[in-house]
Amino acid sequence: MQRGFTFPEVLAIFLIVALTATMAIPSVNNGLAARELESAAMLLASDLRYLQQLSLNAAPGKTYTLVFRNAAPFGYYLMSNLQVVKHIQFDSSIELKAPPPSVSFSVAGVPKSGYTITLRSKKIGKFKYILIEGAIGRVRVSDSGA
Repeated sequence: MQRGFTFPEVLAIFLIVALTATMAIPSVNNGLAARELESAAMLLASDLRYLQQLSLNAAPGKTYTLVFRNAAPFGYYLMSNLQVVKHIQFDSSIELKAPPPSVSFSVAGVPKSGYTITLRSKKIGKFKYILIEGAIGRVRVSDSGA
């Protein structure tokens, strides 16, 4: 007596595995796109907080500004007196939606006004909002614009 599987049995198992994989791949891609969006939002919020700290500790006459690139490829520049300190380019699936031209903080760590910076994932259509409160300079990331 021979032990093993027949060809139709092996073929049926491969078909089941292939069907399961084709159903799982879109959810994995959506998860990756959501993670890319979250990472971009957290990086931008982190750099805004860094800019705020640099402004608090800046020498007289030294200014720090975050300037947005509002066209593909989307991203931003962290600048010190018109010199680029850091350049970030977002993944091609992330876009900025109508950001302010630039953000800067006073020596007290307060922005000129409150800002809402919107990031959108082209792959899944979700949004992340980076909110900067004008009165106190608090920087936070939100799933809603409020």
